[in-house]
Amino acid sequence: MPIYVDSPMATRVTEVFRRHPEAFDAEATELISENGGILRFPELRFTASADESRSLNDKTGIIIISSSGMAEAGRVKHHLKHNLWRPEAHVVFAGYQAKGTLGRRLLEGEKRVRIFGEEIVVRAHVHEITGLSAHADRGQILQWVSHFTVPMLTLLTHGEPQAAFSLQKLLEERLGFTCIVPEPLERSDSPFVTGGRRET
Repeated sequence: MPIYVDSPMATRVTEVFRRHPEAFDAEATELISENGGILRFPELRFTASADESRSLNDKTGIIIISSSGMAEAGRVKHHLKHNLWRPEAHVVFAGYQAKGTLGRRLLEGEKRVRIFGEEIVVRAHVHEITGLSAHADRGQILQWVSHFTVPMLTLLTHGEPQAAFSLQKLLEERLGFTCIVPEPLERSDSPFVTGGRRET
């Protein structure tokens, strides 16, 4: 079955991985050598242009790998628009989908979604694979920032509120950071943001 990687960023990142085989551990190196190289097999294709991406919507019997962005932007939205209504289609999310995003709404079983102003009936099978996120977890973030000079102010703008407040507390207690969790859509022209939320 043909597999199309339809993401300019994923294509560029694949090339970075191919240029740096020294970064892989022994197990990964063995898997790569057994399979003829990093992401090299006859069925795999990379789309280069928007026209190539659009042409995938006329094909059936293929796998499309596209960056999700929680299904809020990019080429994946076009693929969802053209495939969610197909009962034979499968949509697989391999990364975290934040509350309120199209990706989360699909995982929660929403049967009608609006994409580019058009209402789409969801007949495709929607799946989730957990554990494949490339994002650092809380422990990895703490380890990483422990090497920083303590900044004047840290804004925690990513993640669910409960997780953000938990990280805020750890950064302040363990590393002496001053952190705030900004309100959604909050703006400040000052380098010293005065707003933000604290867990209540």
